[in-house]
Formats: sequence, structure tokens, C-alpha cells
Amino acid sequence: IIMEVHKIREINLKVLIKDSGESVDGFCKLTNTSPSYISQVFSTKSEKKIGDRFARKIEIACKKPTGWMDKTDFDGDDAMFIESPADRWAIPQAWIKSQQLNPDSLEMITIKSDSMSPELNDGDSVVLDKSDVVIEDGQLYALTTPTSAIVRRLLLRADGKIIIKADNTAHAELIVDAVDNIKGRVVLMIRNYS
Repeated sequence: IIMEVHKIREINLKVLIKDSGESVDGFCKLTNTSPSYISQVFSTKSEKKIGDRFARKIEIACKKPTGWMDKTDFDGDDAMFIESPADRWAIPQAWIKSQQLNPDSLEMITIKSDSMSPELNDGDSVVLDKSDVVIEDGQLYALTTPTSAIVRRLLLRADGKIIIKADNTAHAELIVDAVDNIKGRVVLMIRNYS
């Protein structure tokens, strides 16, 4: 699952409103935006999403750099922080709940190769559910190695063997009888656009 940018923007907008110390109406006056538009964005009954133009307008009004609304480095009560040695990300609590995940079972790792390209690129991060180690055909899993964790797609063959596959065809696949080094299933991919 890739967290959609409109959800990230919605969470970042909530953070900006909270940080402004204003009500939604007060924030709208400060940023010259429509209270009804923001109300629709936050409504569970509406399909309204924050588009590029509105996101850039909010960034300018709040003196944030271009692209700030699209990043998941927000904080606040709506988020759970997950860290890897290379990154720190905030994952929305509502998303964790909607996916029926246990926050204590989540871990993040940063991709350090092109082996899963184009699905995952060097510098992207993934969130793992460490409690989910039962192989589902075609899903991405982190596997432990003596020096690190790697992400691979696991494929089940009709003869019971398992293919450990990199999406990048420049990397060889392995066919094994069993996989006993599963760290967890990938439940979220976070793109690194920097």
C-alpha cells in the first residue's frame, strides 16, 4: 500500500491549523481560503481531496517550502512515529487503525539498493508488519540477512517451492524450499522524492 498524497496533505493541513493557534475559520482568513472547502476535505462524507494548486497556495500562505504539504514528516496526536536508522516518519493513526495493524508490530526500514526498482527505489522506505510472516503469493517481505534486511517479492510455486524475487531483473532470483528469515510483510511504501 502506498499512502496517497491527498491523505498526507489532509494530515499536514490539520497540523498547520493546529500550529496556527486559530480555529478553522481563523486559519481560512489568514490563508485566504474557503472554510467550506476545508470542511469538505475533512468530512468523511465528502470525496473532496486537496489538489496541487490548493496545496501550493497553503504552502505559500504558511511560508512553507514547495512540496511541504506532500511530505510525511508531520507530527501531532494524529500520528505515530516510526524510525529507521536513516529516517523518521509519522504514520497517521487513522491509517494504522483502518488497516487493522498493531502499532507495536510495525517497523520501518530504508531501501538501500535498486533491487526492487521500479516498485521501490534506493532511498525509499517501507513499513513492515512484523507479526505477518505467513507467505502470501506475490507480496513484498523484508528478509533478514547476516548484515541487514532486504525486501523481496515472494512467489509460491505449484510444487511448494518459493521464489525469492527482486523486481529488478538485473538481480537473480532464488528458488528455495522454505524461508525462515522473514522479518515482516511490507504494509506501506513511502517514496523518497528528494
